[in-house]
Amino acid sequence: MNKMKRAKVYRNTAIGEIQLLCNLAREVDADGRNVNVFRARFSDIERIRDEFDKQHMIIIDSLLQDEDADLRLEETIREGFLADYYEIKSIHETLNSDGSINAPN
Repeated sequence: MNKMKRAKVYRNTAIGEIQLLCNLAREVDADGRNVNVFRARFSDIERIRDEFDKQHMIIIDSLLQDEDADLRLEETIREGFLADYYEIKSIHETLNSDGSINAPN
């Protein structure tokens, strides 16, 4: 498997992890379900972002070898990841500020 294919697989893994965490955050925000699971998984958010960024840059660097490369799809993928990332961070901050994050599941 070449470097770009491998990077896409690893990036997709990070996307899947952030989507799972985002769904958990939405559950906690909506009705307080799965607070403990969210809290445990939230501790991985920076690792997930670092892995996404690392793999995303490998993909961009590979694509930039072609002068005519269209990077719009890659930018859309990045924007989607960051939207989920910041939604999770926002929900975490809201829950943390009102004490809900510390409530039992």
